[in-house]
Amino acid sequence: MNNDCYGSTFSGRSVIKGWSDFHFYEFIRHDVHGLCLFLDGVLQSAERDQHTYHEKLVRAALEEQPFPQDVLIIGGAGGGVLHHLYRKLNRDICHVTIVDIDEKLFSTGRKMMRSWNQGEFDNPNVDVIFQDGVEYLRDVSTWFDVIILDIGDPLPYTRSNALYSPSVLFDLGRALRPDGIVAFHSPLELTSEHTFISESLHGNGTLQKISHFPVNIESFERTWMFNTLKKHSL
Repeated sequence: MNNDCYGSTFSGRSVIKGWSDFHFYEFIRHDVHGLCLFLDGVLQSAERDQHTYHEKLVRAALEEQPFPQDVLIIGGAGGGVLHHLYRKLNRDICHVTIVDIDEKLFSTGRKMMRSWNQGEFDNPNVDVIFQDGVEYLRDVSTWFDVIILDIGDPLPYTRSNALYSPSVLFDLGRALRPDGIVAFHSPLELTSEHTFISESLHGNGTLQKISHFPVNIESFERTWMFNTLKKHSL
């Protein structure tokens, strides 16, 4: 779960902090929200309701593509999306590739956020690749049934902003099998302006918008939209 623009300003007891490959990170323990991850001073995920965000992101994808055999997760260092995928899918059949740019944060999160991932990173059907998601999508030759973007918002000052572009939308379509699904979140009030949604509604590329639904995330004191795009059948 990521939120690079909005987030609660609550504080708590610092558990661990330091510099990753790209961010200043801090885990704090909050009386209400439990263990929380902050990046560069902004809340990214709270133990109390992270399951709501991750379950809804996974649900958005699987309602449209219920039996994927190959899933790509961009981001997702805490492992919440992975855990909820494997709550619904056969671990022996579904292969998951995770691509994350920040190896140090990923390693720290894997240990600190066990209640998020429930040890699913140890599954032999999971591959983790440390690479910029934009570069990976541009060069990948593998096809996926589902791609889940567990990254931040499309804002100019965030590292995730480069993923939200027409060229990446094209590469997402290229990396999907026919009828494949891309799932991602957006802030409710900014959804209509989202690059992926506006481009797909105008028929740019091979992906079309097919669904979205709102969910309130308590720790962020706001509502997210969970969106899916589908690749046109050949």
